[in-house]
Amino acid sequence: MEVRVKRLMEIAGTVVTAEGAPVFGAMIATRVERDHDLREAKGKTAMSDADGRFVVRARPEEEITGLAVNHPHYTSRTISIEEIDVTGWKGEVRIVLEQREGGAVEEAVTGVQDGTEPDVDTSTIAGMVADHLNRPVGGLTLTALYDYDYKSFTQTASDGTYRLDGLVEGREYQIKVDHFVGGRHRYKEIGPRAVTASADDVDFVVEPVEFGTLSGFVYRQADRQPVTKFYLSTEEAGRSGREHEGMPGKRPGKGRPYESEDGSFRLDGLLAGQYVVKIIAPNLLDLKSEPVEVRANEETVQDFFLGEGGAIRGRIVDETGRGIAGVHAEVLTGSGSFRRQRRWKDPEAGWCTETETDELGEFTLSYLPPGKARLRLKHPDYAGERWIRVEVPDGEAADVGEIVFAQGALVHGLVKDPDGRLRGGVEVHMGSVNGQWSARTTTSDEQGRFSFARVPSGSYALYLAYRDTTVPVEIHDEEDKEVNLDFSQLGTISGKVVLPSSTDEASVRITLHVWRLPGNEPTGPGRKLVRTRADEPFELEGLLPGKYKLELHASRKNDKGKRVRVTLTTDPPEIIVELPPKGNVKTDIKVTEISERKKRESRHQ
Repeated sequence: MEVRVKRLMEIAGTVVTAEGAPVFGAMIATRVERDHDLREAKGKTAMSDADGRFVVRARPEEEITGLAVNHPHYTSRTISIEEIDVTGWKGEVRIVLEQREGGAVEEAVTGVQDGTEPDVDTSTIAGMVADHLNRPVGGLTLTALYDYDYKSFTQTASDGTYRLDGLVEGREYQIKVDHFVGGRHRYKEIGPRAVTASADDVDFVVEPVEFGTLSGFVYRQADRQPVTKFYLSTEEAGRSGREHEGMPGKRPGKGRPYESEDGSFRLDGLLAGQYVVKIIAPNLLDLKSEPVEVRANEETVQDFFLGEGGAIRGRIVDETGRGIAGVHAEVLTGSGSFRRQRRWKDPEAGWCTETETDELGEFTLSYLPPGKARLRLKHPDYAGERWIRVEVPDGEAADVGEIVFAQGALVHGLVKDPDGRLRGGVEVHMGSVNGQWSARTTTSDEQGRFSFARVPSGSYALYLAYRDTTVPVEIHDEEDKEVNLDFSQLGTISGKVVLPSSTDEASVRITLHVWRLPGNEPTGPGRKLVRTRADEPFELEGLLPGKYKLELHASRKNDKGKRVRVTLTTDPPEIIVELPPKGNVKTDIKVTEISERKKRESRHQ
């Protein structure tokens, strides 16, 4: 199985002084362009060793623009990408740092901008680092931090001794002892530990880490035959994102592919602990195991079984029953498409979570996890998208049968402004009431004409942002529809809400919902909202001619001072207003009863 692995961009180099001496402890960080702002890439850092060498890696899609170099004893520098000799995925650079004026004294405290020797007493932190058997440990890196900033660096000598210079006398620093020696994970990390800068020695004891081995076999669940090609990775249980390569003493990394006739694998050099194993194989379901315990200095044997999952098949035809080729079919779950979850896989490996219909209009989506899924079907030459809920069986295929795609209707019309003139350049939006059709936007031409093609049957709403007006549209049997948006005929509905005389009007808040009814239907798209209070006049301007339904939604404070939703009973119970062209209809809404809803309290409206 061919596995595509994203290569990291690797920049190596040497940090030296103006005299050519290597600089130890320089922090190098990649700089990337994000949202038109240069920022240091989080976590893409490295520190120069005793020879001044460093290697920093970053993902290629981060578009590295350079490096940021910092050291408490030297002037900070920014290296542009043009200064780096880049060949392919690797780059090499030589960085020269200049000594700070005022000596190697902590910059944050001394403030050496004027170039004078700061009037502070300096001190050091020195001592020895040994292991649990009191043997000196060389090559360990120690850092001194104050207020989360690096102030001094050093590395233990072969006899385990160290010395951190340039610190302020009597100040408390956080000392951190790194757990890597020579790029390998050797000891348990220490720190940060509070230490006061003084002449006294401060010793540290480090404990070696313990490793274990995880091995086993990968089989097909159906016939217990070995899986000969697969991709396996491990992840610390409960610490998502930190994966191990399974190489002795290496830093956390990604997994790797395996290819063996008996389906065996072996991961050496794993830190003792619990791991979740992830396995990806062609023509089989992905596996994410339960936590597996890896014991120190032992080999843990664990076998894994991969299932084949289920499938979805069907056929897409037009209104004449002829198959439609090129219909895009994709399976999605509540968290997104399976394709995103299979980001390590090669499309040629055999799994299939999206496809297109063949010349006969048939399609098959294979190797899907059993359970509920959604099937999305679409074609650029046919109306809308189709969403189908499917129950994927285990080891079988769910047949959705023949699905008919129609060419759809043409919705077109004219846009006229309140002066009766045809208006061009107006954005017209059209959306489905039930959300089963993706919203579209078009712009009227110079003659005020607009159109939407390939619209399936259903209930829709045309919306013009500049007028804040919504017009309902009903499409039946894919018939074309002409809808003229004539704003020269706009009218107004006004009035006030009258509550019973015994009501505390100040505590009642009212929201008036106004619906434009399509034909004689009781409800429909085209809702407008207006907030008002009792006996205060309301006015709804810019309404197209037609029939409107007015609904009242209200809340008030109860005896406990909490605001709850209430039901307003009106006379008549249903308020319908007929608005003629350019009309101004005044209607007062009389409330006969206010009753509190008992089921739940409402939020503050």
